[in-house]
Amino acid sequence: TAAGVADPDGAVVLVEFYRDADGNGTWDGAIDALLGSDADGADGWSWPGTVTWSAGIHTYFARVQDDYGAWSGPVSTTNRVNEPPLIALYEPLAGAVVRPGDAYTIAWNDYDPDDSAQISLGWDIDTDPVNNDAGLHGTTWGIIVVGISEDVPTDSYDWTVDAPSGGQYHLYALISDVLETDEDYTFNTVAVDIPPQITLGDPGVGTVVTVGDVYAISWTDADPDNDARISLYWDLDTNSGNNLPFNEGVTWGTIATGISEDDPADA
Repeated sequence: TAAGVADPDGAVVLVEFYRDADGNGTWDGAIDALLGSDADGADGWSWPGTVTWSAGIHTYFARVQDDYGAWSGPVSTTNRVNEPPLIALYEPLAGAVVRPGDAYTIAWNDYDPDDSAQISLGWDIDTDPVNNDAGLHGTTWGIIVVGISEDVPTDSYDWTVDAPSGGQYHLYALISDVLETDEDYTFNTVAVDIPPQITLGDPGVGTVVTVGDVYAISWTDADPDNDARISLYWDLDTNSGNNLPFNEGVTWGTIATGISEDDPADA
């Protein structure tokens, strides 16, 4: 854009604009590319074309002709032609399963020669960002984090898993330098486990057993994944945190391990 062009002893009749075609920072009318001209130096001029030259810093020149045919010397300015940022996510392992609250590391490769891009991460039930309506946020898609600098040396982020349990989710990343964006979805998904649940049946009040007696322990359990295992213990108190190896068999003990939660007896 040019504005404020004037001639103290005449009238401006033409303004010409050039790109430094050979990249030497010096104007040469025989070499540099004419971008366009304007016959009115008072109302400004903007180039309407499409950039086809390489990304990076480029120099541009302008010169003015008056009504006597005299030309001014060139004036110059510089401008950066943006190079789009790029991002590619590493794929989760096939069949990856995480639990709500787990820390799951998302890693990627990114590229932005301008060193100005920001990265956002999310999860999605599919790979179509167009259907990510605001009203479905937290249900079918979700934002994990925004505003990560692409200069972060680790190119990774530890996600505290907060997607709904029972779903399988693609991960996606978006990188933007304001002018342009790039995005990537993983092909593989991450499954968020539904935690198993168990409730023991209480012994009758005042129940007494002796060593060698057979005592039936019963419970109800649930595990939609049908892959849980149950262990049973006895304990003098209700604090499993103090069940240390040295006092096993004294203040607490193992009754059984490896019981399938699919056992129909639940006992």
